[in-house]
Amino acid sequence: MKKKLILIILIVISLFISAVLFISANLIHGKIFPNFYISGLNVSSISTKQATNILSEKFSSPDSLELVSHDKKFEINTEDFDLEYDIEKTVLVTYSFYRNGNIIDYIKGFLNSLFTQHDMEIVYTYNRQKLEGLLSAISARVTDEPVYPSARIEAGEVIINPGDKGTSIDLGKLISEIDNAISNADFRPIPIKLTEIDPTLTSEQINEFRTLADSLKNKTIILLIDDTEVTLTTNEILSLLNYKGQPQTENIDYFVITFSQNQNIKPQNSVFEYINGSIKEFIPSRDGIIIDELKLSEDISSALLQLTGSLIDNIEVEVVYKTIPPEITTDQVNDLGIKELIAKGSSTFRGSISSRIHNIGVAADKFNGTLIKPGGILSFNNTVGDISELTGYQKAYVIKDGQTLLGDGGGVCQVSTTLFRAALNAGLPIIERRAHSYRVTYYEQGYPPGIDATVYAPTTDLKIKNNTPGHILIQTVYDPQQSTLDFEMYGTNDGRVVTMTEPVITSSTPPPEDLYIDDPTLPQGQIKQIDWKAWGAKVNFDYKVEKDGEVLFEKTFYSNFQPWQAKFLRGTAPVN
Repeated sequence: MKKKLILIILIVISLFISAVLFISANLIHGKIFPNFYISGLNVSSISTKQATNILSEKFSSPDSLELVSHDKKFEINTEDFDLEYDIEKTVLVTYSFYRNGNIIDYIKGFLNSLFTQHDMEIVYTYNRQKLEGLLSAISARVTDEPVYPSARIEAGEVIINPGDKGTSIDLGKLISEIDNAISNADFRPIPIKLTEIDPTLTSEQINEFRTLADSLKNKTIILLIDDTEVTLTTNEILSLLNYKGQPQTENIDYFVITFSQNQNIKPQNSVFEYINGSIKEFIPSRDGIIIDELKLSEDISSALLQLTGSLIDNIEVEVVYKTIPPEITTDQVNDLGIKELIAKGSSTFRGSISSRIHNIGVAADKFNGTLIKPGGILSFNNTVGDISELTGYQKAYVIKDGQTLLGDGGGVCQVSTTLFRAALNAGLPIIERRAHSYRVTYYEQGYPPGIDATVYAPTTDLKIKNNTPGHILIQTVYDPQQSTLDFEMYGTNDGRVVTMTEPVITSSTPPPEDLYIDDPTLPQGQIKQIDWKAWGAKVNFDYKVEKDGEVLFEKTFYSNFQPWQAKFLRGTAPVN
């Protein structure tokens, strides 16, 4: 009897499971399980295609979000922080819920979904760092910085600033509210909530601060770093303390960071030149130093506590630092493997305006004496550094935002193009290279189109790798009188053979019609050209490097030059 009962139970269970499987196979095959919602939208028991269509109608990324604070309104463009809804991934995640390939989990999941509602969130992405930057800019416009209490001594008198109230924004909470709005496609104005900050001192605290300042008159802390002494005056010491005489960590950290920036020294590699078949040093190597900021902060805090708690007038603090050796030292000159000229790249720049010629010389000088160690990668942008009036550059024509404009550093691409040609002739791997937007006459003086390289920090760089057995020394030969620039590379010739095909123009596109733009700032009838026409072209050439009959690497370089329109300003201002 027992066996029959067990058998009956097993049959019932089997029938039940079969029924569930039959129902699920017919009702939800290829569909999302019942009772599933995505950000409030019902997607139960429908296909992924239907769910995608529903979500696409509801969730389209807005052009902007509006934030409000009292009577001020701010719009932030969603493109500025890379907001994107990922509808397909959202649907896939929802559909895959309980579907992991395990039949038992599948059945349990189906049964659970019949009685339990599942709320899924829309999948979206954005760049949080960019969003925080946008919100910080808004914060500066709606908040009032609090004034923190301070004390100073002027003409022997103690002056106390008791501080003043201010407001702040909790960026974390604001971002949470933005997240909530995005996930629910609720794009009503988002309120910016301000929090009051009150650092002001009471009368009793002001008196306490005054007593502290009186006790610190003429006291100093002296920071010692080798033969250099930096003295913190009484007022500087007071800026690092609160009214109770306790060190203020944030102020100390800020002071230490500023101090370190002034005292840290970058290591200096030896700089060499190749003269008459041998390498000569013309700038010796030098160790660098880096301040141990954590230790210095601790030592200053300790010194402050000693000053405020004793009759000591002066405390000396030994600044701890680490020595950073250069990568290439003077005594390595014979181990560098620089034996001969291995390649040269050239370009001419006839017709350049004086500022462009100047900029070419400034940028080229950055590379003179540069060493690339074996296996090292040379970044043009990192080597040339900041390009601005502050670093010696003048305004000349640059390609920017689809226009030829006057900008700092015009002409620097003459240098990157010349380096590119030298690297090709040396048979070095080109890690990163981008052609110009349109054909530039300077780079076709004696060369076919397509053997150029543009740079624009930080997005566009030229990078080359030294895969030779020795260091590579770069020397630049800049001749403004002859309008020529040469990059010479010295190193070890390992027998590699470079093959480059002649660049092939696969298609050409004529420039658009000349464009005339009315300009009310120019006298009527005056015409001023601001951009020059150029034919568009698609160009490519093959680059192959072999050694001992074996191909080390090969690559095809492509250039897609856009047709460029000549533009003229046409004066419309009445002539007096």
